[in-house]
Amino acid sequence: MDEVIKMYEDYLKNKYPNKERIEFDVNEVLDMVFNLPDCAALVLDTRSGTYIPHDKSWIQKQVVVRAQSRAR
Repeated sequence: MDEVIKMYEDYLKNKYPNKERIEFDVNEVLDMVFNLPDCAALVLDTRSGTYIPHDKSWIQKQVVVRAQSRAR
């Protein structure tokens, strides 16, 4: 989920190259994920050795969890 957040940070850095500090709300990241035309996550299940697909809503929930842990 760090990479999903980083994608949004990189987008903002490219959009506002002259800003020294870029701030955003986690809801902006969630909107980005929602608006991606095709987005899924494959997560390795170590017990079965297979990848489990997850949809956008799962990704959004994980982004919130990760953002909360980064804020602490």
